[in-house]
Amino acid sequence: MKENALQIYQSFLDKTSAALLQHDVDTFLRHILMPHQLETDDELIEFDDKETARQHFEGFAGALNSQGIDSYIRIAKAAEFVNQHCIVGEHESFMTAGGKLVVQPFMNSMQLEFAAGRWGLRKSRHFTKYVSWPSILPRP
Repeated sequence: MKENALQIYQSFLDKTSAALLQHDVDTFLRHILMPHQLETDDELIEFDDKETARQHFEGFAGALNSQGIDSYIRIAKAAEFVNQHCIVGEHESFMTAGGKLVVQPFMNSMQLEFAAGRWGLRKSRHFTKYVSWPSILPRP
């Protein structure tokens, strides 16, 4: 049975969330496509090399760890194929430590592209503000 866009999107979310919590930079970066674009309510971050992506990963994974976050759940709300190699979707993010929310849930959207035999993240939009991305956690 062929996976639908929502299944692919949710699977992508699960794999990359696990990589963040496990501080598995290699797995995470295999799912990031360059050039990459990350947008928040107050900033647009663009990078086109793995070293810059690694720095952003380390900052965000470090921030999660420093806040004791032990669960980073992202739930797909919608996803659709733009074409056979591109999915756009929306999801809600929940970050908890010891079963308690660390930040209020917030919405995101992503554009996934199929390249080199796997789905990768090209663009993401976090509907939240960041004091200093990626070292500070999201502020809805």
